[in-house]
Amino acid sequence: MKSLGDSHIEALRWCGNPDVGAFVFTVMRTLNDIRQDIDRLSERRADVLNRLSAGHEPELAAEHQRLEDEIATLWDEQRHTRAMIRFGDREAIIQRARHDERLSRAA
Repeated sequence: MKSLGDSHIEALRWCGNPDVGAFVFTVMRTLNDIRQDIDRLSERRADVLNRLSAGHEPELAAEHQRLEDEIATLWDEQRHTRAMIRFGDREAIIQRARHDERLSRAA
């Protein structure tokens, strides 16, 4: 990652950004990309489980748990991406609902 120069950091602070180290990326991965990652990790998990069946090894057990957590995170990402594709951005939906609520109260 490129480092920001001191003048850029000062400019960002002047603009009101409290922390310079955090960046927000709005790029959404495709469902195919997510599915490929799930498949890749699932194959790795199967290999780890096969090796664990031969005998318990703490390192393999830890890797299995890490893989389970990553796969669960990817399934959550896939559900979120499908919802975004079907219904649109969550913040935009909430904003429209609040606007409609204000209009109905004003009427």
